Amino acid sequence: MRQVAAAKGKRITAPLPAPLAIDKEIADPAAWKEYAQDLKGGDLVVSVPARGQKGEGQGRGQGEGRGRGQPQVSEETGPGGTVLLILARKENRRISPDITVSALRPETLRPLMEAGLCDDGLCDAVSKNTSPSARDLIKNDLATDIEDSGGGGPRILWFLVAFGVGLALLGWLLLMVRRGSGRARRPAFATEPSERLQPRPMYHGVHPEPAGHAGPAGPAQWESRRIPMPRGPKRTATVRTALHPQGYVELDRCLYRAVWADLVAPPPTLGDDVDVVEGTGKDADILFAFARPSRTRPGPGAGPGSRPGSGPGSGPGRRVDH
Repeated sequence: MRQVAAAKGKRITAPLPAPLAIDKEIADPAAWKEYAQDLKGGDLVVSVPARGQKGEGQGRGQGEGRGRGQPQVSEETGPGGTVLLILARKENRRISPDITVSALRPETLRPLMEAGLCDDGLCDAVSKNTSPSARDLIKNDLATDIEDSGGGGPRILWFLVAFGVGLALLGWLLLMVRRGSGRARRPAFATEPSERLQPRPMYHGVHPEPAGHAGPAGPAQWESRRIPMPRGPKRTATVRTALHPQGYVELDRCLYRAVWADLVAPPPTLGDDVDVVEGTGKDADILFAFARPSRTRPGPGAGPGSRPGSGPGSGPGRRVDH
């Protein structure tokens, strides 16, 4: 005997791969009526003999307890498997779409109908000469696809895997965005001091030359206005790198970064003396360099060809303080 236990709340597999036969004794209307009275609650265990198997009690189904189980069948159901599908409640019938549901003979269906077990149309579907397909039963809402049932199956598993992978990718993207935004903000603060060193561009169209390059100034590209000399004490510094417009000057044997702010005179060359004044307000940490008067206008008595700063009273290297 091959027993198929249709336990409430559990999955079972019925029938076994070999075709199952229903003995003539199982077609006893009185027996099915007795079974139908027991299918109201609890568990049900139905024993169906394999084809060709002999012995006492062969083919007799035994109803124990109450309720209908959840048969889960695959491949070809065989007559016994079809009977189990009829015994199960409609919401508990789980079948694969690729199986074939074996049709039942009229003498087998008759006692099932008399017992009141054919009230949902499944008996009519399996009473035809040809065996119905499981897809037809699923389409007509007489059974449930095993992969779409409450147990989950492979589709639910793949869905959970895809959901987990997608969630991980989303978290990784959010992390990358946060890192990128943090890196984008840091250079803005890092470059703020250098931007303050260029509050007033001296000219346009020419990039500042590298430090130490003493090339000649470009063509007349100066702005039409002159930055007024800030108030404060002036000090004399020596140009050590080209002020084009920024560079370094030596003051008290130390190098300081300075901005060439005199738009009337051309930038000085290396070794020239310039007047430097500390800025005020937001430019308090900037040194502004201006040409000394000896470079901007000739002294008294200077003739044509006289070098700036070569007038009376001014010798080579002499500093003029104000």
